[in-house]
Amino acid sequence: MKKIAGGVLTLVLASLAWKAKDAQVVQDFLHPQRATRPTIEFDNDPKPVAGPATNSTSSATPKAPAGVRKCKQGDSVIYTDGECPKGSSEQTVSGGSVTVVPGQASPAVNASSGKIPHARDLLVPKDDGQPSLRDQAMERTINR
Repeated sequence: MKKIAGGVLTLVLASLAWKAKDAQVVQDFLHPQRATRPTIEFDNDPKPVAGPATNSTSSATPKAPAGVRKCKQGDSVIYTDGECPKGSSEQTVSGGSVTVVPGQASPAVNASSGKIPHARDLLVPKDDGQPSLRDQAMERTINR
């Protein structure tokens, strides 16, 4: 009975330790060298300027450093490396990563209708005399 109680107690303690593993107190205890992190300065960081203290209630919005900017207009969010479009407001970028992929070419526009062609039109062209996928589906449905 003592072995079962000891096993249950061990499982409960292990579960509590697992839930608290990401707590700052536990991380500082487990990794004391990380508790005091050195300040890292980059070459493009703004240098502190000696002079009068600035008022924190200043109406001027600080400009974001060169890089990714988050622009919000209504429900849509745009990430850009330039100025935000008119009518949108610049938001602070809250961490994370941004992956940039090359853009895709726009699909060819159908000259007769001025619209992007439908996939079924691309799969079975009407030039070779074959019925389209829609026509084939209609024939199957009608002739059942």
